[in-house]
Amino acid sequence: MSEHYADQDQMEALKTWWKEYGVAVIVGVTFGAVFIGGYRFWNYYTDMQNDKASEIYELVLTDISQGKLMSADKSAKELIDGYSSSPYLAMASLMLAKKYIDNKEISKAKEYLNIAIDQGDENDIVHVARLRLARILFFQEKKADEALEIINTIQTDGYSSQYNELRGDIYMSNGKTDDAIKSYELALSSTSTSGDYKPVLKMKLDNAKSK
Repeated sequence: MSEHYADQDQMEALKTWWKEYGVAVIVGVTFGAVFIGGYRFWNYYTDMQNDKASEIYELVLTDISQGKLMSADKSAKELIDGYSSSPYLAMASLMLAKKYIDNKEISKAKEYLNIAIDQGDENDIVHVARLRLARILFFQEKKADEALEIINTIQTDGYSSQYNELRGDIYMSNGKTDDAIKSYELALSSTSTSGDYKPVLKMKLDNAKSK
């Protein structure tokens, strides 16, 4: 008999609990199912987007290798319009910028370097694009202040030597010899400086010290 009453008590407790929390449980289960389904769909959609962006990126590379810059530019615009969050956009932009630099089409090169800087998630891409843009501004357009602003970054990763060398060049052009000496010394002492390039930096440092 006691077991019978115990079962009844459990049933009553369950009914009371369900009245109080039943709706919340249903909502939670429903939300969970929707979330899981949405998550799976998002992963599928993201994979599809990446696959398409990859295909367009391959077209850009093929066109660049064949010297078809107009076609490569058109494909890059497709990446910009439809796949701006894809890492392929930054990579394609950096490749196109290099080709435009080689062709001395500086305006187009700057356009794509800025895209690579803004859209790049990979540090290598951002650093290479930033340094190339700064060199264009300084060496070709004689805009030393703008170039210095572009490379005014604390995060240099494995590019500290290149950043400091360029800073030294800019400081020398502005007559800031002491700052140039410090920059060249930092470039020389950087672990990212190759042994073959150290004589060049040493020459720049000696020249700055002689002023």
